[in-house]
Amino acid sequence: MKNLGQLVLGGLFLFIGNAQGNQLFQNPMINGYPLDLCKEWASNCGKPATDAFCKLKGFPEAITYSVKHDSPTTRIINGGQLCDMPQCDRITAVVCKQESVVFSYPIRYGANNTVLDWCSPWAQNCGLPTADRFCKEKGFTRASSHGGMRNLSAGEKSRIFGEGQVCDDAGCGSFRRITCVR
Repeated sequence: MKNLGQLVLGGLFLFIGNAQGNQLFQNPMINGYPLDLCKEWASNCGKPATDAFCKLKGFPEAITYSVKHDSPTTRIINGGQLCDMPQCDRITAVVCKQESVVFSYPIRYGANNTVLDWCSPWAQNCGLPTADRFCKEKGFTRASSHGGMRNLSAGEKSRIFGEGQVCDDAGCGSFRRITCVR
């Protein structure tokens, strides 16, 4: 598994931004054998098989894939059968889509409708480390990005993640946005 920069399909370079967190799996395997082109024996071939592989790996779906024809032995993902006939086709690469959710300002956290502070703990681990902690609490793997710090408006307060402390001075800030990924 790699972060994706490019995938070669029949001599054509396909670019899918790794900023989105998509994942490239080269020569995907199922229980020790290459992934067959078909999800079930000779049916639901192509995207259904690669979608099932991506879901097995924790991603919502496949974006694209490449195939090597007539390349046994392969394993059918749904059922586990082996295909050892000369006409068996294998998936040689699959790009799985990274699921993401964007939380935009104001990102509310804690009591009294306060916004999430830029740092956690106080004046430490500012930016991405705090965004990561926020995403993990929401059930995501990590934060892939954030939109930078936003200074608080007069009278606005932010709450320190995990600490509960409130920051209300001129140096306090919050996030413009946080992108969380699974």
